Amino acid sequence: MYKRQARLGDPAIQVQDEDLDGSVRFGLVRGNRIVTNEGGFDLRAGHVGGRVVCEQNRVEVTDASGHSVFELFPTRSDGTGEIVVRNNVALGASSYRAIYCVNVEDLERVVVVNNTIALSPTTYTQAASATLEITSREAAPASLPFTAVNNIFVGVGPTTAVKTPAGLSLDADYNLYEGYGILYEGGGTSTGADDLIGVDPLLAGDLLEPGAGSPAVDSGAGAADYADVPADDFDGTARPVGAGVDRGAHER
Repeated sequence: MYKRQARLGDPAIQVQDEDLDGSVRFGLVRGNRIVTNEGGFDLRAGHVGGRVVCEQNRVEVTDASGHSVFELFPTRSDGTGEIVVRNNVALGASSYRAIYCVNVEDLERVVVVNNTIALSPTTYTQAASATLEITSREAAPASLPFTAVNNIFVGVGPTTAVKTPAGLSLDADYNLYEGYGILYEGGGTSTGADDLIGVDPLLAGDLLEPGAGSPAVDSGAGAADYADVPADDFDGTARPVGAGVDRGAHER
């Protein structure tokens, strides 16, 4: 377990798809247990063939006004590089950009799949805050190369679940949203028919596992629906178990 008393906005771990000698690489961040009063992961990509994967990590934020758990950044402006965030657990997150993707059109692809994120009950509850926020460098980019599938997002009060550039839609489906005042701000989702909204996922324990009778169990998208659905879960258990893939980081 990694514990850190960070300065304002500091991440616990920063990873990018480039070595010190300038060569392109595959960056993998896996199996970390982080307790932080500020940020979690700073993930950067931007090279042709470059890829950063962040998976099977647990982040506990101890300060309700802490910074982003996952910050996703392009390192170039030519639409290359890929970032994948999957099978992670985050608890005690701030309502302010738990997942924050900057200048999304400068990345080739971003995938956020099968994560479980629960905000702190004592976090600030401004309506303008969003758990997942996506920004663009251009006023009106042609599209959002961003997919969010099979995630569980647990909010607090009047907070917003997803905030995107005005008028643009992203591919977001099979997510479970509970406890939000606003689902989408700015844009929306081009899919979303299989979202569960305002439904208690019945999470339990410090790993936020779905309990008996959870609506997240067996109700998620499978690999036939989305190729990016992971073959295993937070603990390495093969998906699916039972009648279908579960939403969130755990397969029950």
